[in-house]
This record gives sequence, C-alpha cells and structure tokens, in this order.
Amino acid sequence: MLVVQHSWKRESKKTNKVFFFFSKTISRYKNIEDFKIEDIGSIKRIDDNLEYPSMLVYESSKFAVDGSDKAVGENGWRKQTDRTMRQLAVGGAGVWGLAKDNTLWFRGGSAGKASIGDNWTKVQSAPLKSISVGPNTVWCLDNDNHVQVRTEVSSACPGGKGWASVDGDYKSVSVSGKGHVWAVDTTDRVWWRKGAKTESATGSGWKCIAGSLTKVAAGPAGVWGLDAKNQVLFRDGTADDPDDADGSGWTPVDGKFIQLAVGNGHVWGLGANREFFYR
Repeated sequence: MLVVQHSWKRESKKTNKVFFFFSKTISRYKNIEDFKIEDIGSIKRIDDNLEYPSMLVYESSKFAVDGSDKAVGENGWRKQTDRTMRQLAVGGAGVWGLAKDNTLWFRGGSAGKASIGDNWTKVQSAPLKSISVGPNTVWCLDNDNHVQVRTEVSSACPGGKGWASVDGDYKSVSVSGKGHVWAVDTTDRVWWRKGAKTESATGSGWKCIAGSLTKVAAGPAGVWGLDAKNQVLFRDGTADDPDDADGSGWTPVDGKFIQLAVGNGHVWGLGANREFFYR
C-alpha cells in the first residue's frame, strides 16, 4: 500500500522524462545546455525541442537487460543507440515510442516480457503526440486530441491487431498495468474510463470525475495528477490499482513537478531543472 505521507527523494541522474516497466526504468536524456528555461511561479518549466534524445535503460538489482551481466553506465543507466525517439512508453504490451516525425514504433520482443526487445518496427497510424502503454493496448493521442487505441497487443502479435477510436478530446491519457484508463480533457476536466481493464480493453464509456488537472498518471501505486500550478494530487482509493474503482477524492501531496510516472510502490516526479524524485 502506498503511503502518501512519505517524502520525495532525489535521484542522482538528470533526465527529461521517466517511464516504468516492471523493475526497469526507461528514460530520455539530453545535455542541459540544450534546454531553455521559462519561469512559472515557484518552479521552472523546460522548453525542449527533443531533436536528439537518447534512450536509456535503468537496471535495478532485480533486473538485468536481456539477462546480461554486462557493465552499465553511470548510476546504473545503460544507453541504447539503435534509434532515437521523441517519447517512450512501456507496459505489459511492451516498449513503444514516438519518433521525431510523430510516427509510432514498437520494440520487437518486448510485449509480455520483462525485456527491452531487440529491434524497432513502425506501425501505420496517423501522426501522434503522446502514448501510454497498458497490459495489451496502447492508448494514443493524435494531433487533434482524439484518442486512438492499438488493441490486442501480445507476444504473439507485438504490434497489435487493429485500431479502436474512443470518443472525446483529451490532452493527457494514462492506462495502468491493469488496463484502467484516466484522462484529462482540453478544459482540464478529469475522466475515468468505465469498465476498462485487461479483459475489456476500451471499456464502455467515460465518467467525469470531480477535480481539475492538467496531467494524469495511473499505475500500480494508484492515480496521480498535476494541477494548473504543477501541484501533485493523489486520487484516494486507487492505491494498488483496484478494478472498477474511480476513487473518492483528491489529496494534495507536497512537491511541484512538470511530469509524473507511477510505478509499483513508487511515484517519480520530474522537476523543472530535469532532476527527478521518487517517493
């Protein structure tokens, strides 16, 4: 059970996004000299064009990439050099990425396995601006803020079998490891996808949730969000990612971040100076 009273701890590596896959973290990293800083109240937002990002894999004591015992880089980070991506997302459906031209790619050999895979394969789709990976689906936002879901992803069919359209216009969407889906629309309203789970990938419809967020992140440690002031909020009743649970309220948590990622018993926050923290 996650206890929200725990404080944030700073991770020594700087990055500009963090993503989770079992006991592994995948990240993107650029030199700090390439970033532009804009003041926003008591924090600073980073304006980055992500022209030359690199893929990094963090190897914990419980995870070795592809079973290898090869030495890794500083602080456990190992660089992958075969392709650069603008965004990475990971989950039970594997490792997926968006390239600079907003095309969608998946990492072969990663779906349904604790592996980073062995190669990238392009998936035909409209240009996309963000993705979130669940147990057997990939939830995508296109450039018009419409939701497109890549369905029936498995180790036997790692690129999925088709596309499903979901109603609504959203700027943030997140699917948990159990297939539970949360979203924030273009007016900062929060939505929960009724019935969405591993066995029913797209659910039956949206339910509006009281509150206002700009970003939402769902995972084993529950549903977390950022409001318009970048304040962290936790959705009560969602710890451990229970089925058919939309929670009961929002609890403010100390800290201001520009992005959150939710893991198993941990939540990671990205600070405006590209340092990231966990609790």
